[in-house]
Amino acid sequence: MVKKILEYFKYCKNKRFDTLAGTLSFFFILSFIPLLYLCISAYVKIGNWFNLEIALPSVIVNYISFDLNAGVSILFILTTIYSASKFFTQLRKTGEIIYEIKKPRVTIKTQLFSCLFVLLLMLIVSAGFLAISIGNTFLKYPWSKVLVNVLTYAIFLGMLLGFLCIINKNACQVQDTKIKQMLRGILFSLCYVTVVSIIFLIYVTYFANYDMLYGVFSTIVIAFLYIFLMMQGIVIGIIINERKLKNK
Repeated sequence: MVKKILEYFKYCKNKRFDTLAGTLSFFFILSFIPLLYLCISAYVKIGNWFNLEIALPSVIVNYISFDLNAGVSILFILTTIYSASKFFTQLRKTGEIIYEIKKPRVTIKTQLFSCLFVLLLMLIVSAGFLAISIGNTFLKYPWSKVLVNVLTYAIFLGMLLGFLCIINKNACQVQDTKIKQMLRGILFSLCYVTVVSIIFLIYVTYFANYDMLYGVFSTIVIAFLYIFLMMQGIVIGIIINERKLKNK
């Protein structure tokens, strides 16, 4: 198993596919913040309507400051969805490179599908946050804190799994391929991103001192490094599916 994974890493390096992780990181950052704002805004408004206990993840509270009381226009929502769709459009191009398929430039159909993937991702994120709020609101027993924490981590893993399913479906260049046929690459990316997130969180919390080196830019450096590592795991997951589907 370990030998096979090392072979995928070597294949990725030899093909210079690791540069795709850098490109995806750029488009992910370009799309992520506005998209996250829309998801959190929808989550807070729906939570307030149903009197749910709003509980934002600490990483959002600590590193990203949103004015959720500010109004959001229809034009802003549409432009944000269009901007976020660029990540999925680039992801489609990444799939074409990995699967070695030459296609014409981005068409209107591809752009529309990218926007639909954005809406689906927004639905997954908003539903995940709402599920966490429901747990915090109704599980108030003294013994339920552990259960709420377990539920929260399980929901985040579910959100990540849904995100990876969308990514691999969008990147796949083999027609009529079902999600279950791409589970190997999806599960690899899920494990990779989860382990990297845990190690990175421990390192940043207890060992690293970016403030001394980068000052006000420390948050940017941390975000770029983490997102690049995450995209690297996603690219290798796509490669695993490509090798599997081509050899079937």
